[in-house]
Amino acid sequence: MLSCWLQDGKFKELVEDSWKGMNMRGWAGYVSKERLTLLKGELKRWNKDQLGKFQQKKRELVEKIHEIDL
Repeated sequence: MLSCWLQDGKFKELVEDSWKGMNMRGWAGYVSKERLTLLKGELKRWNKDQLGKFQQKKRELVEKIHEIDL
């Protein structure tokens, strides 16, 4: 999936905005762990929203192809 993410122009922006928007205090290791955990959630939502649409469109196109073949 990562290669699909990198091809989407909004991926880098999402990561940068999410990371910058996470203001936390504490030990550097703790802050990094928490940021990565929150980023993981953001990426899961984004993946479902963006690539889920792709999967649906792909299914619809495959169905149309099958209809034409028959």
